[in-house]
Amino acid sequence: MLVIFRDFAPEHYIENFLVDVGELKMVEQEVVKEGQENVSESRPSRRANGTWIDHRASDGVARIFRRAVSFLPSVNYSMSEQWLVLKYRPGGHYAPHHDYISYSSPETYDFWMKNYGNRMATFFWSYSLLKRVEV
Repeated sequence: MLVIFRDFAPEHYIENFLVDVGELKMVEQEVVKEGQENVSESRPSRRANGTWIDHRASDGVARIFRRAVSFLPSVNYSMSEQWLVLKYRPGGHYAPHHDYISYSSPETYDFWMKNYGNRMATFFWSYSLLKRVEV
């Protein structure tokens, strides 16, 4: 199921969020290696720099988090992982994919799977810094 919220946040919420995450150190992102659940690798499919951030790490981030919670109040956010904030590099893009991991056996479960189970949903928020130009 896909739920779309257009005009999710006011412009000043977005600006504050971008200022806050702009101060974070971003690192090249990796993906889980196919068939090796506990191994990550760089792949051309994810040309992005990013970092994890707690939902309440700063005022701008916390405001966007509270906004998301207000749109989906029945979700239990106490079990949610931190946000992965990505900045795509030239040629990079978001590729739709299943956002859960199929483990080969319980022995290969990571911390999250052992303690919380597999992912139920993904909150995805896309924002482009490109401005619309009238021609």
